[in-house]
Amino acid sequence: MAQQEQERGARAVVIGGGPDALRAAATLAHAGRSVLLLQTGPGASGLRQPDLPVDTGRFQVEPGSRSDVEAVLGSLVDAPEAHHGLTLGGRLVRLPMSRFQAQRLLPIEQATTVGRSWARTRLRNEAAELIGGGQEERTYRDWVVRRMGEPAWHHLYRGYAERRWGAACDELSVSVARIHHTGPDEGTFQVVGGGAGEALAHAASVVEASGEIRSDVSVRQLRVDGGKVVAVETDDDEVVLDDGQLWLATDPFTASSWLGDAVPDGFHVDAQRLRLLPRVQVMIRGPVDGLPHTVHVLDEGAPYYRLVTPYGLEQAAVFHATFASPERVPTDSALVHRFVESAGAIGLGEFDEEGARVEVLDAWEPCWLEGTHARLRRVQMRYRDLGILAVGRGGAFAPLDPAEEIAYVSTLAGVEDPDQRELHRVHASPPVSQADLRSRITRFIER
Repeated sequence: MAQQEQERGARAVVIGGGPDALRAAATLAHAGRSVLLLQTGPGASGLRQPDLPVDTGRFQVEPGSRSDVEAVLGSLVDAPEAHHGLTLGGRLVRLPMSRFQAQRLLPIEQATTVGRSWARTRLRNEAAELIGGGQEERTYRDWVVRRMGEPAWHHLYRGYAERRWGAACDELSVSVARIHHTGPDEGTFQVVGGGAGEALAHAASVVEASGEIRSDVSVRQLRVDGGKVVAVETDDDEVVLDDGQLWLATDPFTASSWLGDAVPDGFHVDAQRLRLLPRVQVMIRGPVDGLPHTVHVLDEGAPYYRLVTPYGLEQAAVFHATFASPERVPTDSALVHRFVESAGAIGLGEFDEEGARVEVLDAWEPCWLEGTHARLRRVQMRYRDLGILAVGRGGAFAPLDPAEEIAYVSTLAGVEDPDQRELHRVHASPPVSQADLRSRITRFIER
């Protein structure tokens, strides 16, 4: 096989361990390239449960790009209207909540303190917009405290943020808040008409029409010669690149282990801090009638941060949790039991352990810490020298939805020698807007 690969060459080699790698490969195939996808996970998608939606299952398509997205995913339909809510202490409220509902979430003493502090921060920020005055914001905690006040951060945001994004609020970058709290997504959302499984099957067929997919691949090394990656060594084979260029839909930490001594120690130091954390999604049958499409869970003891009642699944919810490492993810049965027990304890309803299904995405949630922008820029500079193009959710190190992933790959594929730092700034970096000073506690979160 190795000799055959050397003779034929692979015009585009994509490596990754999840559905973003498959979508990247399908996008390149749609652009007219012959593609070899080295999928490090099971099946073409890297998923055990490809028919379960990842994240919320909904996304938005930019005007003019719908045909490209449908070419990769299949036919799209407008998603049903979705409502969002949060739950705390047995109370479930829809977002945006009223000030009265916000006050009822907490005991009276805490609610009074939160309300007064929030009022003071709003007045201060409104004055700043009129007369000027800035304040440095480096962490997620800085962002929340400046807009909502210290008590709101402590009682409402702190525990949720740490469970969702996998780090203490004093370590999380302010970029996390700018991505997820600044401004609602306006317009219509889409879903794939045949469901999540159909979308992945369609993407696989696009790749296989002109290329190849290998699953459960174990990559040993990215071989570098003359400063460029020239081959991918796996446990079973060696894939020689025909142009020294490689498409990576994986996190920098994993890539650094494959590059080894071919890159300086500084690269490994930066990559060590650029990790994507495991996301666990557990589908459980239960009483979802009356629940909003997405429920953010603020209860401190809950083992998950949200549940989604997605399009195409009847009487079922998908619970989402983030873990610090794959080694810390419990067994499937333990996860299901904990989630069902917690759902009953916090008043979400009596769910049934029987028939539950578990999906573990080993590297899915970007852990944005202080200094991530600088580290990511240095990694992207080294990638460009090596002939590596970083794509997908893992490569971009950003919580891109499927349509955003496709647009990102299409942009990189359309430029002969792309400046990945600049394209990342335009397409994946969090926005900075003075308007986010008007963010309100009654909306809690936007994405």
